[in-house]
Amino acid sequence: ADPAKRAKLLDDLLADPHFGRRMADIWTAKLFPADSANRFVLKEPLYKWLEGEFNANTPWDRFVAGLVTNRWHELVWSNI
Repeated sequence: ADPAKRAKLLDDLLADPHFGRRMADIWTAKLFPADSANRFVLKEPLYKWLEGEFNANTPWDRFVAGLVTNRWHELVWSNI
């Protein structure tokens, strides 16, 4: 058995663009639960930012800082 097999599998999973999409799905659902209070909130900009951050393997401290300071909103809308 290859001792680096687990590390290689994790690297492959993290490199897959579907990883960012899946994590963005989870986080968007947690941040915007399905209820009538937020049904008109535009979720796509945050979703795209989350996907990009997860795919870029952004360190957690920068990720949380960007989320809390609303940096994701500025970055997403500046690219439109």
